[in-house]
Amino acid sequence: MNVRPVLRGMAPARLRHRLWALVEGLEAAQQRVFERRLGVSTGGHTYLDQAGSDVVDRTFYEGCQWLPVRRALRTIGIGKEDVFADLGSGNGQALLIAASQPYQRVTGVELLEELTADAERNLAAARPALRAREIETVTADVLKWSVPDDLSVVFLYCPFMNEVFHESMQRIFASTIGGLGRCTSGTRFRGSTTG
Repeated sequence: MNVRPVLRGMAPARLRHRLWALVEGLEAAQQRVFERRLGVSTGGHTYLDQAGSDVVDRTFYEGCQWLPVRRALRTIGIGKEDVFADLGSGNGQALLIAASQPYQRVTGVELLEELTADAERNLAAARPALRAREIETVTADVLKWSVPDDLSVVFLYCPFMNEVFHESMQRIFASTIGGLGRCTSGTRFRGSTTG
């Protein structure tokens, strides 16, 4: 349920603004706990156009929220043979969350070399607390990345859209027919839907 229309109808603008400020404050506190717990730095934004990258149908990097992603990954029932890939992995926040679970392999695919290097530093710092057997990062365009045959979980936190999204999903489903046993989707944009 999208709460924004309900709040708009029930609460004055000033109260709504205070509530959203409280939510943002809680999200920031959650991020600080995550980073301190693992000794990493995954917050902030990186805009691809500022990094000199091709930005057609690509968005910016922003770390996902720790607790909702951890809950979602636990809900889908991870097995020790599962292979996780984060497309648009940025500084590695979702990789760290996934690698804290007993995956066979966790892979981050990122377009920008500097973000891949940040992710590798974060993964190295947190390695003693991680449970995944193998963890790897790849600097590649998602449209040129070789999708592994044993891929079972794909994570995206809105790294790209339109044609890049459609083409990357077609490549994944074409290469993992029979491998992706379950498909769960969600969105970080409140009020939007996924198909």
